[in-house]
Amino acid sequence: MNNKNLNKGSVSNGTDLNKHSAAASFDSDSGQFDPKQFLKPGDGLILLFAVILTLWLYHIFWFDNKPSGEAEFLMIQITDAVPKIYSLSQDKTIKIEGAIGQSLIEIKQRKARFIHSPCYNQFCILHGWISNNGDITACLPNQISIRLQGSQSQSFPAPGKGSRFDAVSGGQ
Repeated sequence: MNNKNLNKGSVSNGTDLNKHSAAASFDSDSGQFDPKQFLKPGDGLILLFAVILTLWLYHIFWFDNKPSGEAEFLMIQITDAVPKIYSLSQDKTIKIEGAIGQSLIEIKQRKARFIHSPCYNQFCILHGWISNNGDITACLPNQISIRLQGSQSQSFPAPGKGSRFDAVSGGQ
């Protein structure tokens, strides 16, 4: 095989690359990319549809699912246990025994946060205060989650039930 064939876009078996690949959109003579040879007219419609669908789904899942109203209660969920509910109107520190040890949760000025947890990375503590109705944070290693609710009349989900989405598998 000689270098002359390689420079013309050929491979050792004599197949012309320009006829069989996306390399047809690159003009080797001028060094310019020609999008007209690469994209077909229907590709733009598919791309536009994908962008509109993505924006619509983003709006549905991030804005329409937020509970309205002011948070009044804190729900503390320990894996497979009945949730514990506390009023946000009284400042207090709550000790909760989880899977790997004791976590401390603080309620202050109608907000809540983890202030101590035995987990390694301390992401639950770094998350800071939750203050809006529907906000949630969790200490996954200790299997404790805290969530703010608008009113006690709203139904709190039973353990393992009621969540619309599963954060791990993405299922419903």
